[in-house]
Amino acid sequence: MTKTELINQLRHIVGDKYLITDPSKSEAYRSGYRFGNGNALAVVRPGNLTEFWAILKACVAASLLLRKRPIPV
Repeated sequence: MTKTELINQLRHIVGDKYLITDPSKSEAYRSGYRFGNGNALAVVRPGNLTEFWAILKACVAASLLLRKRPIPV
């Protein structure tokens, strides 16, 4: 699965509103005092456990790591 295919699949799961692919908009999710900072293909904000499960399944199929983090305040 290509990165574009994965992004499209994630978009299908949660919709555009809950998928962040712009690095300038996802910085708050990619940095923190405990883990430092890093890059991310996307930030995905599932609305329920079914969406979370589908996101996890898509990431496993694409052989990508998934890092769950709380929503920044």
